[in-house]
Amino acid sequence: MDPQQQPNQPPTSVTPPQQAPAVQPVVAAVQTPVKSHKTLAISLLVVPTALFVLSLILGLVAAQIGNTSAQDGELFAQVSPIKQILNILTFACAGIGFLTWLPGLIVGIILLAKKK
Repeated sequence: MDPQQQPNQPPTSVTPPQQAPAVQPVVAAVQTPVKSHKTLAISLLVVPTALFVLSLILGLVAAQIGNTSAQDGELFAQVSPIKQILNILTFACAGIGFLTWLPGLIVGIILLAKKK
């Protein structure tokens, strides 16, 4: 027998499904444009200078590796592959630091001086 045809039962009412509560956006996770400008400005000021320091350190390490490989007064000593890699990294870090230092300094100061 069908449940809708039983005379003793009251009619069933259909309740709409309950909606999930609205999700509130997390305000702390969203950065404001001012905060991102400050972060970008500080990184534009710091990164090129850090690249210069890194290239200096890499150059010193490459020089020390070179001193240990050329012994006994050899005129044409074999250059180790590690020294070659360090020389290439030193050149790349110094070049990128040189090319980005002045523009990074100018843009970083402008972004730090910008008002809300």
